[in-house]
Amino acid sequence: MSSSLILSANSSLVNPNFLWSTGEITEEIIITNPGTYTVEITNNTCIIIIKTIYVSLIESPQIESVFSEGSDIIIEMQNTGDFEYSLDGFQYQTSNVFSNAEGGFYTVYVRELNGCGIDTTNHLHFKIPKFFTPNSDGIHDTFSLNGIEYYSSSEVYIYDRYGKLLKSTKNQPFNWDGTFNNQDLPTSDYWYVIKIDNQVFRGHFSLKR
Repeated sequence: MSSSLILSANSSLVNPNFLWSTGEITEEIIITNPGTYTVEITNNTCIIIIKTIYVSLIESPQIESVFSEGSDIIIEMQNTGDFEYSLDGFQYQTSNVFSNAEGGFYTVYVRELNGCGIDTTNHLHFKIPKFFTPNSDGIHDTFSLNGIEYYSSSEVYIYDRYGKLLKSTKNQPFNWDGTFNNQDLPTSDYWYVIKIDNQVFRGHFSLKR
């Protein structure tokens, strides 16, 4: 235990005597380790009271790893306990899986429900959107690769179905509004090649108008 705890016999006997399993003879003892403690209480009569106190240690959370699986962020712990999880330090949930998380750089928080500790770590969640809708409603208006700017090297290439290069960037944030030469492109599937730190991602996504 990282701190001490006082155990008290709390006897109603008159002029009681105490004998703890630790060998101490006071009404209260101070402990620093979890375990099972017993105390025998007498008052020089035929009355004997035996109390047993179980002391367990609530572990502080210790994050083992955080990884992305598709659009989900999953937190794995080194230990078990009554923990809850957050990606912003304000909104917590009891599940260690955050589904459909937006791409970006996160500080992950795990805290013990009784207030016995908190652990944090950083995680870069890279997510390639499956579609976007450039209709100026403020929702999925661009094809955005949030967090790509945190990698040491990156290249992005966007093509139409005929292999025509529509947009490319290198080592910078990436957002595409679905235009080419200031002209809106039609609803269709478009292809990408993304190179990040010696990894290559190839696939396609949908532009929906």
